[in-house]
Amino acid sequence: MPLVTPHRVLRRRPGAVLIYFALVAFALFAIAGLVIDMGFVRLTQMQMQAAADMAALEGVRLQDTQADADRRQDVSERVALFFDDDLDPSADPRQFGAGPIVTLSPGAGAMDALRTLSLPAVHVYRPQLAVNASNQQNGDMVAGQFDPANLPDPAMGENPDRLESSDYTFRGFTPDAKGSAFLVRLRRTSDSQGLDNVADVSTSGPPLPLLFGRGSLVRGAVRQDGIIVRAVAIAAAVPVWSVGQAASADSTTGLMARPGVTPFGLSKQVWSDPTRFPLSTPVTFAIDIQGQLAAPGGTRDGQLLRACVIGRMVDSIKVPSIEWSTIAIDQAVYVPIFDVVAGQEWIIGFGRVTITSPSSGAVILTKFPGSVAAANASASLIGGLEPNIDPVVLNTVLERNRELATDAATRLLVLKAPRQVQ
Repeated sequence: MPLVTPHRVLRRRPGAVLIYFALVAFALFAIAGLVIDMGFVRLTQMQMQAAADMAALEGVRLQDTQADADRRQDVSERVALFFDDDLDPSADPRQFGAGPIVTLSPGAGAMDALRTLSLPAVHVYRPQLAVNASNQQNGDMVAGQFDPANLPDPAMGENPDRLESSDYTFRGFTPDAKGSAFLVRLRRTSDSQGLDNVADVSTSGPPLPLLFGRGSLVRGAVRQDGIIVRAVAIAAAVPVWSVGQAASADSTTGLMARPGVTPFGLSKQVWSDPTRFPLSTPVTFAIDIQGQLAAPGGTRDGQLLRACVIGRMVDSIKVPSIEWSTIAIDQAVYVPIFDVVAGQEWIIGFGRVTITSPSSGAVILTKFPGSVAAANASASLIGGLEPNIDPVVLNTVLERNRELATDAATRLLVLKAPRQVQ
């Protein structure tokens, strides 16, 4: 047997390296293709999630200003405009949408090979959400009640990411046509269970196909049908934390009138007292020279002040007088509500009133049921907190704010705003 000399070994190595390189390159190209496809999936999911987040907030914001059928139609139209390049759905030359649509012909063999690719005339998914007037659980838009106490508990070994099941049951959310929460879904699926394309209930785009990753060894439904992408968002009505300033209509600039904060606040005691301040009944509040307000037969019930956010102390935002000529008459405005926390009076929430016949010595107020503010109010803290506020006091103020939505005396009277909860 001839000896293999070192010289011969060295001559064989370049060929072996090329073989190894070809094998590694094949694997790298397959991985690179999958990475590109996953990038398409992630981008599509982000686009769909952004639209769902916006739509859920709009669904809550409109619940007290529009009939249910009208707000659902409005939400559907806003989602369509979200994926439009010029806010004109009749023409979209740039083809913006929730990811691409690619048609693949039938393949052959276990690897589903020999498929050809083609693009339809509209090669992006343009969601047109169904209004789901029957409020079915699997619908694109679902009104309901949200209870965070029913979310998965990691301490009990539950996966906090498994919120929605295959039949679209969502943990913590119960469908209820009169509920104060609103769920919105966008999806691109193969509709394997027949729940994703139900007339007037649900809609779905096609799954995202494997494009560059088809050279990999991925098999099964993903290779044949594509990758499923879903987005879901839930918003709920919660007590308002901050309110903007009121503004009158301006014919010169075209700005519309908007409700805003009143130049005075009322105590929680009088606000929730049906005998001293009955609902939908005009009540005259006297204003003394110190700027304090009082209903007939009562002690101080309010105070002239400058406040548009919870977490402000009444003593630090008092004002001696206001210019009543600038106040909106017979227009719903938002009045701060204050309560005692740690021996001081703090703004804890807002209510809704109209003002008539204001003067330097009295003002007539009419209290209305709480509702979701259609504009100029937020469930977020937008600056204005008391400087150096004690964290314990702030937590108590926030808790009092939450109590306004559950207290039997105030839960129907507190002003609310939409907040995303999932």
